[in-house]
Amino acid sequence: MQPVFRVTGTRYVYTLEQNSFYGSPDKKPEAVCEGTVRNSSIDSILSILSNINDSIVYKTNTAVMSGGVHTISVRYNKIHLTFRLHNHSDPDAEKIVDILNSNIPEDKQKLRLFVCPGENK
Repeated sequence: MQPVFRVTGTRYVYTLEQNSFYGSPDKKPEAVCEGTVRNSSIDSILSILSNINDSIVYKTNTAVMSGGVHTISVRYNKIHLTFRLHNHSDPDAEKIVDILNSNIPEDKQKLRLFVCPGENK
């Protein structure tokens, strides 16, 4: 089960969803929590994205044979940006995850990204 965090307007829904299956998922999504994303958080995320001139940030670490793929997609007005990280980190994606985590209650599982070996996180 993989964390999925969806924001519509200022409302979010955080679930765990099956990320690997043949045909269609056989496990139902599990609700983690839902709530509101602060407007300042949205503004901070948009500020980070305004410095990126591409529509996709793709990074892969070919030295890691197993692991995971983290995807962050943002669609807001004319901004359409996707981070696709295969066993790799990205400083802008990490900032976005930190901002989203600041909106998740303390007693709930936080979102996380792959940390490259040798990095302190």
